[in-house]
Amino acid sequence: KSWLNLFSGTLAGAVIFYLVTNSHAWWYDLAYAKTAAGWWQAMTVGHPQFPPTLFFFRNSLVSDLFFTGIFALVMEYRALRHAQPSLLARAQA
Repeated sequence: KSWLNLFSGTLAGAVIFYLVTNSHAWWYDLAYAKTAAGWWQAMTVGHPQFPPTLFFFRNSLVSDLFFTGIFALVMEYRALRHAQPSLLARAQA
């Protein structure tokens, strides 16, 4: 329950989500070759008629980090406002 844990958990969640969903798309989408090159295509550029999948990952990661930060800051603010120790302060004690 530290800022580093929040950041690393958010980062890990975004990476795992990206890997699982793109691997699933590679496995079930007939447009991808069922080879390492096809998997790499699914992970990086995707289908030619759509934006690269790395753009999706970038946008997903930025939004995950942003909203996790907002929620953590709101929880910290609420704890300060009610004169209670915050979750992050309790974890450090």
